[in-house]
Amino acid sequence: MSRYSSHDLTEFEFHDAWADEIRREGEVLTCRVKHLNLHADAPGNPYPQDMELGRAVLTFSGFQVKEYCLPGYEDGSAETHPEQRFFGADAEKRFALAAAEGLRLYGIYPPSSQEPAHWTLEARGKTELYFTLAFSFRQALMEWEEFAGKAWYVNFPSNP
Repeated sequence: MSRYSSHDLTEFEFHDAWADEIRREGEVLTCRVKHLNLHADAPGNPYPQDMELGRAVLTFSGFQVKEYCLPGYEDGSAETHPEQRFFGADAEKRFALAAAEGLRLYGIYPPSSQEPAHWTLEARGKTELYFTLAFSFRQALMEWEEFAGKAWYVNFPSNP
């Protein structure tokens, strides 16, 4: 089994990945991730291009939810829906509900200068159309057994 362990997950491309079987036990969060890609320059990738991993398991140790955010928007009738931010137990509960049926991932991004201690997850669930989650973790472990093939975008028309 291939293993990758790091505090830096930037070697993976999470866009359009699917996370399910999301389990939380204390400060350990584990999930199965499908359609996850590993960048060509990552130490665990022996191929010259980005590759999609087969069945992968991601485990966060020291996982802590910092903030759950529903962005503001205007609907077709010009009604405004303000941004909603949740912290503490409310944020934990919102994330647990959204993750219960699996998540379509749009990205997992490293800390920024504005939030130097928090990573950001952008996703949608079956009940929440779009949300962001600010979180922290001590260690991440990605495990997979095989590659499924080239990343979908490798031979995309705009990438000759």
